[in-house]
Amino acid sequence: MYKLNLLFLIVLTTMSFGVVAKNLTWAVEGERINQKEPNSLANTWLVEINNRNPGSPAGRGYWFRPWDWRSSGVCYVGDEMQQGERFRSFGDVANIEWIFSDGSRITTEYVYGEVCQVEKGTETFGLWETEFRVIDGSGRFEGVSGVVRGAGQYERMWDNYKSRGSRFVGREELIVD
Repeated sequence: MYKLNLLFLIVLTTMSFGVVAKNLTWAVEGERINQKEPNSLANTWLVEINNRNPGSPAGRGYWFRPWDWRSSGVCYVGDEMQQGERFRSFGDVANIEWIFSDGSRITTEYVYGEVCQVEKGTETFGLWETEFRVIDGSGRFEGVSGVVRGAGQYERMWDNYKSRGSRFVGREELIVD
């Protein structure tokens, strides 16, 4: 009976770790400012995410965006189902390293980004979605493979000929293969 209880405890512990590893999520909240380069439609920026949410990792990396957004149809946002337009970004190159409080890291590579954008008068807001492929890990993520998917809401704070600023909230999820 003792061996059976011990085996049951080991199976439960293993199942619990497996579920946690496959459903690791964290909140994302912050602001992003894009500085447009003079005489260029391309933009490169460093990613610095110092997350204010306890338990959420910091993010570091870079992003190059050629501003090639292509419409992929109609979408709807919010409880009022406000109609917007869905755009997908093409040609982006990005790597982000997520750094957790215990020092463990996940290095990711950009796969795609998509927004559902609503323009209502002077307001611009909508939904965002991203996917990054996991290319490396360290610490408790040593040898991990999978994707990090993110989704949430955003609102444009300003947009002029020099820069653009947005506020965003959402969640990121590590999905292990």
